Amino acid sequence: MPGIDKLPIEETLEDSPQTRSLLGVFEEDATAISNYMNQLYQAMHRIYDAQNELSAATHLTSKLLKEYEKQRFPLGGDDEVMSSTLQQFSKVIDELSSCHAVLSTQLADAMMFPITQFKERDLKEILTLKEVFQIASNDHDSAINRYSRLSKKRENDKVKYEVTEDVYTSRKKQHQTMMHYFCALNTLQYKKKIALLEPLLGYMQAQISFFKMGSENLNEQLEEFLTNIGTSVQNVRREMDSDVETMQQTIEDLEVASDPLYVPDPDPTKFPVNRNLTRKAGYLNARNKTGLVSSTWDRQFYFTQGGNLMSQARGDVAGGLAMDIDNCSVMAVDCEDRRYCFQITSFDGKKLVFFLL
Repeated sequence: MPGIDKLPIEETLEDSPQTRSLLGVFEEDATAISNYMNQLYQAMHRIYDAQNELSAATHLTSKLLKEYEKQRFPLGGDDEVMSSTLQQFSKVIDELSSCHAVLSTQLADAMMFPITQFKERDLKEILTLKEVFQIASNDHDSAINRYSRLSKKRENDKVKYEVTEDVYTSRKKQHQTMMHYFCALNTLQYKKKIALLEPLLGYMQAQISFFKMGSENLNEQLEEFLTNIGTSVQNVRREMDSDVETMQQTIEDLEVASDPLYVPDPDPTKFPVNRNLTRKAGYLNARNKTGLVSSTWDRQFYFTQGGNLMSQARGDVAGGLAMDIDNCSVMAVDCEDRRYCFQITSFDGKKLVFFLL
């Protein structure tokens, strides 16, 4: 690496304009370093936060895979092959989670610690020394100003002693402060390079260590397992594609065949009534009286089961008995507010009025 620029500490007592001008360049450089390192710190902190999040998410994924066999799915809950496969995956991911946790620790120690130290300790030290030096410089200027105003005609030994002592003290303080400030600024040129390279070195070493751990965990047995799973996934995908193609064709066929049935009054010449069905099912609207002359119509699914008429609400698992229709009579009835009405009268006199739609 090229040589390091330095402030001349031996010229601090003289405090020439050239020295102050060079100091301004170093102070400007220190400000630029601070701004850049703050941005780099934020970027590295994002890496560190992301790694911590990845470690936590990986651990949670492994935990959820382990709990799959405890889940109660309405469909396919007893798939032992899937449970066994996910258990194997959880073991592998759990090992990866441990690797991620180690990587997080290494990033904290090898990447975040050195750049945080530089940001919180070294850069703040420069700011503190700058403030102290500025105060000392102002005090020295004030002491020199008071000394220059001493009267030659009316000398006062006491005043002259106090002013002289003040100049001595302030000049000494400025000189000492300036030397320490110059030393810190010179040292910052070295620390800047260390602060840039050491976190990057730590980051790369941590990543290499992580990849080595991952490579050790990825043995031949695991590779064979992953190959088998990949083959199974492809088989499931082909089966799914075939099933989807079949279902799509079924949908197209049903759309064509069902188109005339979408109208509420299908043409009986095209769709004759089948009177030989042993079981009938469909939606009917049943009349329920709500008063002496008022009533409502409730749409529900009905089906015959043996000698019974069953009703089943949408979403119910099973139907309930609506009425016994053995030895019943069925006849068309006129309703003022509905068409296609008919009445079923059971042997015990119970009547139900429906209309079709």
